[in-house]
Amino acid sequence: MITAPHPRFVIETIGMSGVVDVQPVGGGMSGAILWRVRREEAGTDLLLRLFPHSDMPTVQYEAAVQSQALDGGVTTPRIEFVGTVAGCPAIVMEWLAGRTMLNVLADDPDRAEGLGLASGQLLRRIHELPDMADLAVGGNFRYRLAGVEPWLIERISTGAREPTTTHLDYHPSNLLVDDYGNLSVLDWTNASVGDPLIDLGRTFACLQLGAALYAESIARDAMDAWWRGLVAGYGAEDRTIDELAPFFAFGLVTLVNDRLGTQDDGVPDDAVQALISHRDSWLSLARAGAN
Repeated sequence: MITAPHPRFVIETIGMSGVVDVQPVGGGMSGAILWRVRREEAGTDLLLRLFPHSDMPTVQYEAAVQSQALDGGVTTPRIEFVGTVAGCPAIVMEWLAGRTMLNVLADDPDRAEGLGLASGQLLRRIHELPDMADLAVGGNFRYRLAGVEPWLIERISTGAREPTTTHLDYHPSNLLVDDYGNLSVLDWTNASVGDPLIDLGRTFACLQLGAALYAESIARDAMDAWWRGLVAGYGAEDRTIDELAPFFAFGLVTLVNDRLGTQDDGVPDDAVQALISHRDSWLSLARAGAN
């Protein structure tokens, strides 16, 4: 693993101007380290992401996909810099105002279904993006296929739907909500091309983990209402359990594999065990539908 450089060193190296403060804002499960770079001029703050656990091609891929999504009309932070500093991959992007959808659901659960509706409509827009040449390379998601049984990969690859751009990490922690209810999308490292229902399966899986992780701060009713709204906003209300089962199973299999393959990510064992139970149930449904 590369040692992440101090953010002040990164700022000086790439020549950011007007910086008045640097504040840590946590990190993602991918191991990225995040800093808010405050600047003198209002509205020009930046987000610095350092990737000590990632290789440069993977980081370049994420930046390229994010830029193409922005060009295609999806609100996502504008990339200002991508490169290495002291051997550590880094991305600098604009700081977008807002709170994560997760925090909004915790503080204002009555908005859950309406925000889910908007989230589903936004996911539909992602699936309508023009073809992205960079997606042929694959992102981090391609590594997850190694842990999936061939029969399940076949089930999610032989549908009648045309392959589309897929985000594959579309959940309340990767959506920002501004003061006017507008949504922005974060974290494009998993983006790929495939059946659009794979995105619904991954989102469903992430919500099962989220329900276990945040049971004390977010009511399950709010999570369920957000999911109902998302399905309606996306236009998937008429999908049957038989049709969705392989995609939900795939989402759960890959998420379980993520968690089992990650050390010290703060996810309690009981949350992982609950996720495994959901995985096994949906795998049984998917197998039944294949016969």
